[in-house]
Amino acid sequence: MSAMSAGETTRESDREGGATSSASDLCRSCGFCCDGLLYNWVPLEAGEAKRIHLDVIDESAQLAQPCEHLRGTVCGVYDVRPSACSRYRCKLLMKLDDGEVSLDDARARIAKVRRLIEQVERELPDGRGSVWERITRADPEGAIRRRAGADVPAWVFSAGALRGRVTQDFANPWIAVDVEPG
Repeated sequence: MSAMSAGETTRESDREGGATSSASDLCRSCGFCCDGLLYNWVPLEAGEAKRIHLDVIDESAQLAQPCEHLRGTVCGVYDVRPSACSRYRCKLLMKLDDGEVSLDDARARIAKVRRLIEQVERELPDGRGSVWERITRADPEGAIRRRAGADVPAWVFSAGALRGRVTQDFANPWIAVDVEPG
């Protein structure tokens, strides 16, 4: 898991008319960038944690994910959210803005990821934590995921499908990179 990628950011003022409405609709129906699926933490600028009353991981000003202000799939502090959050654009949102996918197709991709998450969660032991934390606890060294044959648990295949879909449409949850301010 990681922090938000600098390549996946933009300013809200850069959005145009209809794209903004579709983008807002898509974001409000998703929430993956805030629920711990894509990132473990979000970088904060000086003073943001105090201004928004956020719990942070440590003194390095990082907002732990899932975000304590996420309400379902919607940000509970949207008007005063951290700057990294306001700049963030996942791959799927950028594809929607570029006309590469329709709003209906983007929503279908979100639904597919939700189904994969539910499948992995049903198959994994130990129901505590995010899906990635549970995968790590079930296979801390990655040995099960490297095995071949009939003795491989079903969750391994579901987790692989989930990782592939998240990487393709949203972000890579395995590489840590910071969001560039500004």
